[in-house]
Amino acid sequence: MNGRRNLRMLTRAAVLAAISLILFMPAFELALPFFPPWLKLDISAVPVLLAGFAMGPVGGLAVQAVKSLLHLFWSSTGGVGELADFLMGVSLMLPAALLYRYRKNFRTALIGLLAGIVCATVVGLLSNYYIMLPLYTQSMSMEEVIGAAASSNAAITDVKGYLVYGVLPFNLLKGVVVSLITLLLYKRVSPILHEKSERQDKQTPAS
Repeated sequence: MNGRRNLRMLTRAAVLAAISLILFMPAFELALPFFPPWLKLDISAVPVLLAGFAMGPVGGLAVQAVKSLLHLFWSSTGGVGELADFLMGVSLMLPAALLYRYRKNFRTALIGLLAGIVCATVVGLLSNYYIMLPLYTQSMSMEEVIGAAASSNAAITDVKGYLVYGVLPFNLLKGVVVSLITLLLYKRVSPILHEKSERQDKQTPAS
């Protein structure tokens, strides 16, 4: 019985990872005005959040890891973009999944998502300053990076401006968009993501 349940969980995680990978492709990315050209909006974190709600933090982490690893085969950033996506996806998913695991209702899901947005935004700022920018400057100078960012937003004149006027609002916006879509979808897809015995539970994030 446990073997069959584990197989079903692996199958659901694989399907969600595949959907997340597809949504992470350039065709589904949206360039936004006033943001640096490499900060593009995508909703590939939605399946990760769905997995976190339905299968717990480990399920969400597995979906995010598989998606980020597989996308390395199409990477145009030398893995920098995939690393950033992994850090952001995990930091958004973990607070929501951990809170929802212990109390499955809409209020907890909402609080968890808000906590995830804050966490992902902070992680985005720290990872960009200490990891992403140093990696980018291995192939171009910091002046070139800031110059490229300034071409979309004149308020960006230095590293601080890039973080405050680029990274910070972008990650807030992305977190809100992804969270809203997750709330709208979860009730509709939860019967598919749960075992039959779990379908009796009416306490879903969208209930």
